[in-house]
Amino acid sequence: MLQPLVQNWREQPSDSFPFSYYPMFTAQRTKGKRETYLVGLDAHGARRLLPYGCAGPGGHNQVRRQINRSVGAGRADAVCAAVAAHVAGRTRFDDIVTVQVLTGTYDLAAYFSGAREPTSERVRASRPVLREERR
Repeated sequence: MLQPLVQNWREQPSDSFPFSYYPMFTAQRTKGKRETYLVGLDAHGARRLLPYGCAGPGGHNQVRRQINRSVGAGRADAVCAAVAAHVAGRTRFDDIVTVQVLTGTYDLAAYFSGAREPTSERVRASRPVLREERR
C-alpha cells in the first residue's frame, strides 16, 4: 500500500494503475485562476453575472471553451455583440443596458473562503443592449 509513495522522491515519477501516487492531489497548484465571463450592467451600473448560454447553444463547458477560444483569438467584440443581441430579445434581462466580456483572476483559497471578488479584472469588450420598441 505504501509502495507508490517512493514516486514522490524520484526525478521522473511513474504513475500507473493500480499503483498511483495521486499526482492530481500532490502536484503544485497555482494560486490564481483566470476565468472569462459575461456580465450585464443595469442603468445604475449594478453588475449581474450572465449565464454562458447567452453566448450560444450547447452545454456549459462547451460554450465556456468557445468563449475562451474566441476571446483568445481577439474576437471578444463579436462574442459581446452576440450576447448583447441575445439579452435584447429576452424579457428576463430587461434591466440590462450594457453587456461586458471580462477576464478576471481569482485567488482560489480566498474564493473558497468566501471572498468572491477577483484580484484583477480586465474588460475585453463592452456593448450597449439595443432594444426595438415593443408593441
